[in-house]
Amino acid sequence: MMNDSHNNDEIDLLDPFVLLGEFLKEDGWQPEQMEDEQGYRFGYLSKAADKVGIVAWFPEGIEELLVHAYIQIQVPQEKRHEIAEFITRANYGLFSGNFEMNFDSGEIRARSSVDFEGVILVPIQVKNALYTVLLLVDEYMPGFKAILSDEKSPAEAISLIEQ
Repeated sequence: MMNDSHNNDEIDLLDPFVLLGEFLKEDGWQPEQMEDEQGYRFGYLSKAADKVGIVAWFPEGIEELLVHAYIQIQVPQEKRHEIAEFITRANYGLFSGNFEMNFDSGEIRARSSVDFEGVILVPIQVKNALYTVLLLVDEYMPGFKAILSDEKSPAEAISLIEQ
C-alpha cells in the first residue's frame, strides 16, 4: 500500500529504488543491491541455458530506470564486425529496447529504459523494462551463437529469427 508515512513498518513505494527492490523480490528474483550505484544485480538463465547478468539501476541525478542484460559472450576481435552488423539488423526492427556491443572488449548487452521524470514510477513500468531485455536475449541469442560458430551470416541469422 502506497503511503507517505515514514513509519519503519511501511515501505515507501514512492521511492523508485524501494519500488524496484520490492518488485524484483515479489517477482521471484534474488536481487543483490549494488554497492556503488542505486540499483540491483541478479542472474537469469535464458531459454538456451545461457547465463545472463541483469543490472537494473538509476543513474545519479536522472529520473530514469536502466535495465541491462549482459550476455556472457566475449566476441573475439575477428567477429566484432559481423556481430555489429547483426546487432544493427536486429535493432532496426525493434519497437523497444536494443542491443549494444563494446568494440574494445567485445561485451554484448541488451538495454531497456523507462524515463519517469515528473511522474511516479509504477510496477508495470519496471516489469516492462525488465522483461523487454529478457525477451530480446531469449529471441536473439541463437543468432549471436550462429554467427560466432560460423553457421550463419548476420543476414541469415536475422532472417531465421525474424521470420
